[in-house]
Parts: sequence; structure tokens; C-alpha cells
Amino acid sequence: MAGIHITDIEAAINWWRDREPSPDGITACPAVRALAEVYALMVYYREAECDEVTMPRRAREAWLAWYASTPDAPCIAICSTSQGDAVCKGCGRRFEEVQHWPSMSPGEKRATWRRITMEGTAWRFNRYLFVARHAAADLAALSVGAAAYVTVFIGLMGVVLAVSPIAGRLFGAGRLAEAGGQLHQAVWIALALALLGSTLLVFPAPFLALSKAPPEVAAKVRGYLLALSLSLPASLLFAAFRGFNTAVSRPKAVMVLQLGGLLAVKLPLTALLVFGWPAAGACRWA
Repeated sequence: MAGIHITDIEAAINWWRDREPSPDGITACPAVRALAEVYALMVYYREAECDEVTMPRRAREAWLAWYASTPDAPCIAICSTSQGDAVCKGCGRRFEEVQHWPSMSPGEKRATWRRITMEGTAWRFNRYLFVARHAAADLAALSVGAAAYVTVFIGLMGVVLAVSPIAGRLFGAGRLAEAGGQLHQAVWIALALALLGSTLLVFPAPFLALSKAPPEVAAKVRGYLLALSLSLPASLLFAAFRGFNTAVSRPKAVMVLQLGGLLAVKLPLTALLVFGWPAAGACRWA
């Protein structure tokens, strides 16, 4: 089991002080007292971490309550480990951490969070800061929502991308009409899977239960996933198109669509949703 860093103990103390303020400016609530005892012992013995398992029960319960208010996974839906990277460019987690994240203990997850934050090399920390200008609940909703969306999208995309080897084999054999027919089938499969995936995103209760998201975060996650559910059909259709074009050695069309979408749609909309539209008097929406 990983140790709980002293900065997490301090953050939990401050969270509880805001949650249950002292009635007289002196007396602390039971949770703060339990955590303060652990904090004081760590300072006295000059320990940077305390053991997750042997932590006093009341202090651990208070720490877990604070932990439940933090983002679970650092995923930002840029999962380069699925493309073979040993370390994810998006969040900074190692491949084995991404694979075993659901079974990791809270202490192990927080140790990973601390490491990737201190390293600061992942895109989450240097290229993906639009949401960081808002509240912690928005960051938590992004984390939970992105993890749910990636789970659904990656699973369904794997089915759709089966068109690539099949079409490639037919194209190499010179059976061009049959190769083209595989794209038609992939399109129908993508639409059927999009219906299933969008339903999961519109009704995300299983993901919220697994993440143990508090009510204020859960409400934001539902809105986030509702918006993503509208994009899932186009994403799966593009996956089919990309797989087919890769199979028949025609990557230029895919490159043009990706660059065009980035420059003409994604960047302007990101700026609009984050910074607002001053000329029209619109507020920030993100």
C-alpha cells in the first residue's frame, strides 16, 4: 500500500475546517482533531508520509471523505498508452497504472496524482488547462466524465476498427468492390454501436456509482456526458473512415479532415466556450 503524503493530510484538514467551521474559533470538529493528531505526529517524527492501512480509523475516515471530493482519475481523454506508449502523454500515468486504476487504493491513486503533478510533463498540466481556470468541481467532473467517455469510446472503436484488416486484405487482393463494401458495413455497425454508447452516456449512473462522485460533481458529469453522447456517432463514423483509409493506403483524406476540424472547429469553439464571446456579450460557458 502507498503512503499518504503530509500535504494530503493538510488539505483534508483545511477541507474539513471549511465544511465544519469552529463555533468559537478555537474548538475543532472531530474530523479535524483526528487528522491533526496524525499531522502533528508526522511533523514531530519528520515523516513525509503515513501508512494508509495503519492510519487511525477516525483519521482515515475523515481523510477518505476529503478524498471523495477530489477528482478520481487524471485522464483527459488523450490516452496514448492505447497506442503503445509506456507513459500516457495526456495524464502522465504509466501503462500499468492506467490498466489497474480501478483496483488501486485511494492512497496509491493519490501517490500517482502527486507524482504526475510534481513531474508536470503531461498535457494535462501544460497543454490542457482550459478547465483549470474554473472551480475544483469542474475539474472533478472533467476527470470522471472523460474516464467514462473513454471507456465507452475505446471499447466501441475497437469493434469499428475491425474494418481495417478486412478491407486491407481485400484491397491487397484486388477485390476493390468488396473492400468498399466493408466500409458500408462498418458505417452501419458504427451507427448501431453509437446508439448503445450514447445511451450509456446519457444514463451514466453506473459510472457515477463507481466513481463515488458527490452530488455537485455528479450533476456536472451528467451534463458533460450528455454533450459527449451527441458527438459519439460522428466519432465512431470517423473511426470507420480512418480505419478504411489506412487499410487502402489513403491517409491524406484523414489528415485533411483532422487538420481542418482542429483549425476550423475545435480551436475556435474551445476559445469561445472558455473565454466567452465579448462582441456578443456572451458569458463563459465552460
